[in-house]
Amino acid sequence: MDEKQERGAVSGPEQRAILKEGIETVSTLVSRLWTAAVTYDKYSPGDEFRLTHKNGSFFSLVDTFLPLIRGYFSYEVVGLENVPASGRAVLVANHGILPVDALLLHYSIRDKYGRWPRGLTDRRIFKIPFLRQIFMDLGIVVANPETGQALLEQEEIVTIMPGGSREAFKPSRERYQLMWKRRKGYVRLAIETGSPIVPAVCIGNDELYHVFFDGYGLSERIYGKGALLPITLPVGLGPLPFPAKLTHHVGKPIRFRYQPEDAQDPKKVDRLHRRVVGAMKELLQKGFEERERYRFEQKNGNGE
Repeated sequence: MDEKQERGAVSGPEQRAILKEGIETVSTLVSRLWTAAVTYDKYSPGDEFRLTHKNGSFFSLVDTFLPLIRGYFSYEVVGLENVPASGRAVLVANHGILPVDALLLHYSIRDKYGRWPRGLTDRRIFKIPFLRQIFMDLGIVVANPETGQALLEQEEIVTIMPGGSREAFKPSRERYQLMWKRRKGYVRLAIETGSPIVPAVCIGNDELYHVFFDGYGLSERIYGKGALLPITLPVGLGPLPFPAKLTHHVGKPIRFRYQPEDAQDPKKVDRLHRRVVGAMKELLQKGFEERERYRFEQKNGNGE
């Protein structure tokens, strides 16, 4: 070994010291991140019912990354003018495995009208540390007739995905199927509060991951109906979703002349439910047709 090689050589003890230092550095970083996560999660039982909580700092953080998120998914929204500029409304949408589409739609509504829709979510979310705090900081509360009614009486826009977690974690072979057959609470809520129902569908949200089987269906068969987490196998770009193009199509508000007491009339609830589901299916069909037209134009353009 020449003098230059001797100077560049690292002894065994020195290598072990470098490795130890590296491990300690990584361990310290992980510990700090864990501490930050635990500190961030300030949830206490009952917080899921808080109607006034929103975290301005968290919104500012999301604002920083919003252009990147929009660009990654080539996000667009069609029919945003159908969202009321003021007053109460129930905004209903189809549910994908990653609700980034709802986040992007909410930000579009905020940018156009200065309004931030309030989401209602599954009670199970509030049993998951860290995630529940993110939802709370975005102004999301537990899906409950009382919370929904209180928000609407404050003239808010309330976002509901009636298909819930079962629709979110459906297998890819059931893409874009609305699992709303018995999910009519949103209709009763709209009737009780006299709120128009605004249908919105997202094309692309069922293509962010390939899901191999029914996540909550399998989980509930094993652990019972109250299963906390789905047993699922979503495949994307590693942990990241596929960069599928997301396009929201927002339909015209569905208005009705029912009285609050009509929310207890199953026939009237069913009738309005069918109107909403029909409007959603029409929007889905329109969205698929427009996507095929867009792809055709892109293909022809690239071929010129």
